[in-house]
Amino acid sequence: MNKLREKIERSLEEYSAASFIAGVLCAVLIAAAALLLYFELPVSRSPSRPDSLAAMKKISEAEWLIRHKYLEEMDESVQTDDMIRGLVAGLDDKYAAYYTKEEYEEIKKEHAGMIKGIGVQLAQDAETGELLIVYVMEDSPAEKAGVLEKDRILEINGQDMTGKSSLDASDLIRAAEGPITLKLYREGEEDPIELTMEKEDIKGNVVFGTMLEGDIGYIAITSFNGLTSEQFAENYDKLQEEGMQALVIDLRDNLGGLVSACCDTASQILPEGPIVFEQDRLGKERHQDCAGETPIDIPLVLLVNRYTASASEIFTGAVRDYGLATIVGTRTYGKGVEQNTYVLSDGSALKLTTTVYYTPNHEDLNGVGIVPDEMVVLTEDSETDVQLDKAMEILQEQLEERAA
Repeated sequence: MNKLREKIERSLEEYSAASFIAGVLCAVLIAAAALLLYFELPVSRSPSRPDSLAAMKKISEAEWLIRHKYLEEMDESVQTDDMIRGLVAGLDDKYAAYYTKEEYEEIKKEHAGMIKGIGVQLAQDAETGELLIVYVMEDSPAEKAGVLEKDRILEINGQDMTGKSSLDASDLIRAAEGPITLKLYREGEEDPIELTMEKEDIKGNVVFGTMLEGDIGYIAITSFNGLTSEQFAENYDKLQEEGMQALVIDLRDNLGGLVSACCDTASQILPEGPIVFEQDRLGKERHQDCAGETPIDIPLVLLVNRYTASASEIFTGAVRDYGLATIVGTRTYGKGVEQNTYVLSDGSALKLTTTVYYTPNHEDLNGVGIVPDEMVVLTEDSETDVQLDKAMEILQEQLEERAA
C-alpha cells in the first residue's frame, strides 16, 4: 500500500511540473501573439493610418455602397489601381507615381532607350516650313514601308501637317494607336503617295553630334537612358577623330532620366572624384564617383535652360564644380531629389522620392537650379540660336588664347 501511495505522489509531482511548464509555454505564446497583434495587425495602429482597422472599415463601407448603390457597372481592377494612385496623391509629391503592370513595362522600355515608333528623324524646312524626313532607320517600319529620306510629310493619319513642327509630328505618331499612314510628297512623283506602317519598339537616338565651324564639336543630349552613354561615346570619339578642338554640349530641354546613365556619360569627361552625393531620409549619404581616366582637355561650353532638369542638372553641376566648362543659357529647373521605383507583387510599381542629391561641392539645387555663367535668353522671335552663338563666341576666344 505504501509503495502504491509513493508511486501516486511521484506521478502527481511529475504532472504538476509538466503542467507548470506547459502553463509557462502557453503564457509565452499568448504574450508573443499579443505582441504580434499589437505591432503587426491594424488594431494597434492610429485610426488615421490608411492600413488601420478604422480606415479599412471606412473603405469597406464605401466599397459596399458603390457596389450596391452606384448606377453603373464598375471595373474593380481600375478601382484598385486608382485607390493606390490616391495613396500616392496623398504624398503631395509631384514626382511620385503609381504604374500598372502594363504602364511599368512601357516605362522600362523607355529607360532602356526603346520607343514605339516608325523609325524616322524629322526636321522642319527653314524656307517652306514643311516637315522633311532627314533620316530613315535601317530595318525600321518606315524603311520597310518604302519611306525615303527627303520625303516631305503632308499628312499623318489624315491630319494636315501644314505649319506643324517636327515635335508636333513626333508626338502625334507616338500617341497614335494602330497603324500610321503618311501622306508624302516625293520629288519626281506627280501625285502625293500614301504609305502605311505599324509602329514597333525601336532604339531611339538621344545623342546627336556634328562638327561646327572652327573645329568646334557639338553634341546634344536629349535624355539620359540606357543608350545615352554609348551614343555619347560614339559621337565624342567621332568628333575627336575629325579634329575637334573645342566642344559644346547641349542639355537644353533635357528633363533628365536615369542617374546611372548620367554618371556613366559624365565619367567620360570628368576628372577623378565624386559626381554626385545622395542622402536618404535618415541622413545616410553615399556618392557616385568618376575614375577620371579620360578627363576632357579642350575648351567646353554647356548650354542649359529652364527645362534642363534632374540628371541633366547633376551633369551640369559636376562639370561646373570641377571648373571644366562655361555654362551658357538660363537658370535650370531645380530638381534636386531622386526617385526609386519599387515593383509590387503583381508587376505594378511605385515610384517614390527617396533621396536628395548634392553637387560635388555639396550644393543643394532643389528649388534653386543652376545659374549660368553667361545668362542668355532665347526668345521665340529670335532669328538665330543666340545661346549657341554665345557658346561659339566663348570657345573661339578660348581657342585664340590657347594659340597665342
